[in-house]
Amino acid sequence: MYNLIKCCQDNDLNSVEFVCNKFMPLLKKYAHKLNYEDAYNDLQVYLIKCIYKIPLNREIFAYQICTYYRILRILYILDI
Repeated sequence: MYNLIKCCQDNDLNSVEFVCNKFMPLLKKYAHKLNYEDAYNDLQVYLIKCIYKIPLNREIFAYQICTYYRILRILYILDI
């Protein structure tokens, strides 16, 4: 996952597409819960923004991934 995120941050569009496809089922699930027309697209944009903001320090990388996932889930479930 580290190498994949690094490739995404180096503007490798194939890697970004791969990550989006990997998270597609999860994004669709939460888009359905949000119940508005552009929810899936908004979640995809937010995921991509999160990918570019993840600091690539190997020691804290796993913790950062979990934290970003929780933030993504909480913000969109609470509709903030």
